Amino acid sequence: MAREIEVKAWVEDPVALRGRLEAAYGGGEAFRKEDEYYTGPPVEGVRPRHVRLRREGERWTCAFKVKRIEAGVERNEEVEFGVEDAAALRALLDYLGCSFLVRKVKQGWRFRGEGVVVELCEVGGLGWFLEVEAVGAVNEEDAVRRVQDELARWGLKDAVEARTYLQLLCGRSEVEG
Repeated sequence: MAREIEVKAWVEDPVALRGRLEAAYGGGEAFRKEDEYYTGPPVEGVRPRHVRLRREGERWTCAFKVKRIEAGVERNEEVEFGVEDAAALRALLDYLGCSFLVRKVKQGWRFRGEGVVVELCEVGGLGWFLEVEAVGAVNEEDAVRRVQDELARWGLKDAVEARTYLQLLCGRSEVEG
């Protein structure tokens, strides 16, 4: 499993923030991610489990995460792999008793800074966010400091959203994301 440390914050003025990000990092890379979330069959005493099928351009990936959120910072253990045939994976998920949960479309611009990847993105049905993910950190504390410092740099420290996108889209805090 790969470790992922990231944080997201609400953005009120995406046009102004994009200009500031471009001034700091140069032109961002446009992206569009189309996600389908599936939930596993209920198991008594076990938190809901989710699988994400993502399309980004012509590339498909599947992922699942074990999430831990502390002070708005996600500390995930993630397994992600390429998918050659999305229809076959959907059929497998159905066979295993998984149900479709929700679709999420996220698009925006990706910027790369020193030790961070920053995405200014619009999530369909929710609004605009700045996501910051630590890359190449020596340890978890360093990674957490990097993402928090980056949010503070853009004046978004008080706009952190601790809920997952799944929780926001489904309107239920008990949905594990």
